[in-house]
Amino acid sequence: MKTPILTTSALILSLASAPLYARHGQDDYYDDGNVFFDKAKVVNVQPIMEVVQVPVSSRECWTDEVEYRGRRSNPNGGMVAGGLIGGILANQIGKGHRDRGIATVAGTIIGGAIGRDVARRQEAEPYVTQERTCRTTNKYYEEERLAGYRVTYRYRGRTFTREMAQQPGKFVRVRVALDPQD
Repeated sequence: MKTPILTTSALILSLASAPLYARHGQDDYYDDGNVFFDKAKVVNVQPIMEVVQVPVSSRECWTDEVEYRGRRSNPNGGMVAGGLIGGILANQIGKGHRDRGIATVAGTIIGGAIGRDVARRQEAEPYVTQERTCRTTNKYYEEERLAGYRVTYRYRGRTFTREMAQQPGKFVRVRVALDPQD
């Protein structure tokens, strides 16, 4: 007696829960009035390649010999130094003579002239030095890169093609919108 009741109860429960499991495996299916989502089978995937220019920086350095004119010293500084030295020497040599003042003035003038000439000669002597020069340049090369995928899929007997950023796999999710015609 218990067996028919148990069998009947199990049969009623399974029939009542059948609508709950009817959509099992269709988690992407969503119904919102006239718009829903479904799956479509992917039939072809073609990679889309694009050519891009890639910059590569390089630094080039070299050494050049550079000639410079002599130092730009002040010839008046040489004249003053020479005048002081000439004046002091003339003053020392003229000690004890009555024309000591004249000798000091003459020594200052002659020493100043010699000092100025020495300073000018030092300016005129050129010198050569080595200088390192560098510059950064950009060179470009072309590279082929993956830009996306051209995906062909079939939904309800019709074939569609769309570009996508990611490779979709075996199925692609589609949005279906129903709009009844008057």
